[in-house]
Amino acid sequence: MAYCTKCGKQNPDTAKFCTGCGNILVHRATNTLPAPLPQRSFGERINMSKNFVRRHRGFFLLCLSLSIISAGIYYFFLRPQPEKDAKKLALAYCKCAEDSSKNNIVHLKHFSDNFEKNNFKSKSLARTTFTQYYRIVQQKYDTCTQEAKEKYHETLRKYSKRKDKIRFLFIDSYHLRTNSCSSISIPESASLHREIADKIAAISDPDPDILKVKNDLIGYQIPGWRFSYLSDILECSIINKTAGHERLDYLVSLKLNGEHDAQVRIVYLQGVNGWYIHELKAVYITYVNIAPVGEWRTITPLPNCTYTISQAGRYWIRDGNYGQTYKGGGPDGEQFSLTSSNVYITSREENPVKLIFTYRPKENPM
Repeated sequence: MAYCTKCGKQNPDTAKFCTGCGNILVHRATNTLPAPLPQRSFGERINMSKNFVRRHRGFFLLCLSLSIISAGIYYFFLRPQPEKDAKKLALAYCKCAEDSSKNNIVHLKHFSDNFEKNNFKSKSLARTTFTQYYRIVQQKYDTCTQEAKEKYHETLRKYSKRKDKIRFLFIDSYHLRTNSCSSISIPESASLHREIADKIAAISDPDPDILKVKNDLIGYQIPGWRFSYLSDILECSIINKTAGHERLDYLVSLKLNGEHDAQVRIVYLQGVNGWYIHELKAVYITYVNIAPVGEWRTITPLPNCTYTISQAGRYWIRDGNYGQTYKGGGPDGEQFSLTSSNVYITSREENPVKLIFTYRPKENPM
């Protein structure tokens, strides 16, 4: 008998549906064992496997193909290849140097071929123009190498996540290749450089004029004066010039800010960039001092210099605090020699007296 699992009604064994509720009946076999599987020989099992493979050959071929393709993708595209990456990046960097050398030769030839047409008036102008040519090539090279370095550092960040020898292999391979191409020397480039240098050296620079003399003086110093500003040089004139082989000796007269007159000797030499000051010596410099009425004024003469005093009136002068006092100026003026580091002056007139101290450097100051 079969019992309904839903309502519990008893039904005949042959019934498929419950007579009480219509539920599908499930018949359970009792004391029934499964039929034993037929026993097959080893050969039969082999044949069955072959038949299974034949029936599903397409599937197995598809799986094999996908496995081969996946392995190829990993091997050629996904597998770390530090030496290949380093070689590719190094070649990009080296190409910058190679292209720069070629561009450099093009610019050198253009500059050399048009040298006479430019009619350079001085060596410095020729060198400035040549530097501008070179700067164009250098800027292109810097841009190229910067882009190559950025790509290298981008790839390096990928390898930096690894701590094994692959990372170090990438770094070493890259630097080994880039070091071999960092300094590409082309004989034609060296020859063009020498040719241009000879053409520039053959230019005869014009003699320094007043403007150049004034500019060249800036930064120099003579006893009692330092040339710092062009505005301090009120007047400048060349009163004597002696020319030699690639040498000029100038005697220059100057009127300086603050009622100073001066003369200097300048030795110019011809260099690769034109005329330059080789030696500068002071001849003299003047200082104006006023001798007041009724009081003494302290004057500190310039060290390592001798000096003379010219005046437009009579004055007293004392050698130091306790030294002898002398009459200066006028028909009754006395001869005197002063040795103190300080001297004192006062007027012998009813008005202040203008004194001009003219200082000349000692030849061999102690």
